[in-house]
Amino acid sequence: MSLCLVNHATGVSYPAVRPDDFERAVVLSPPKQVLEAFHEKTEPSYRLISVLEKEIKALAKARDLLLPRLMNGEIVV
Repeated sequence: MSLCLVNHATGVSYPAVRPDDFERAVVLSPPKQVLEAFHEKTEPSYRLISVLEKEIKALAKARDLLLPRLMNGEIVV
């Protein structure tokens, strides 16, 4: 028997699912071939995210160093 947890959520302002609902729930796992295809398609995006996060940190560091100097006149543009 398959159980959809969304249909078993209770409460209005803070919907919750009871532990026994989780015990009865079926967890679907895609075949290895599908997981490998997903990984192949998404890995370049995750690599790009990592590179961009490093660039963002470097740019923020440069901003934090240069902006105060620009504002107090130490650097003239």
